[in-house]
Amino acid sequence: MKKLFLASLLLGSISSYAMTEFEQTLSENEVLLQGSKNYEAKHVNDDGSITIVKPKFSNPDGSGSLRLSVENDSNLAGICKLFGAGSYVSNSSRYESGSGTLVRISNNGTFERFDSASSKNALKSLICRP
Repeated sequence: MKKLFLASLLLGSISSYAMTEFEQTLSENEVLLQGSKNYEAKHVNDDGSITIVKPKFSNPDGSGSLRLSVENDSNLAGICKLFGAGSYVSNSSRYESGSGTLVRISNNGTFERFDSASSKNALKSLICRP
């Protein structure tokens, strides 16, 4: 009886962290996300670094163009990967107020989750190494 209780407790704990089917598909399919060209502008700087202006995320079905959110610097490297660039240049990101739903990209360059813009800033630009 004790083992049955512990097993059900474990299953309940795991299911509380489960992603929706859509989120699971996005997080596992790196081909859909790598080398995205969904941004307002991309500039090559004099030192060879790359500035990406207003990077966005599109659903795999092509609908929508959602702004990106950043909680801390941990996923800025992932955003650089998403756009086919190298590592993130420290302290190069700029933000602005966002509205609606924003998308969080993982440090691996894949979809992580949706964020509410009511408490987040949208990424305006960042610089990545090639």
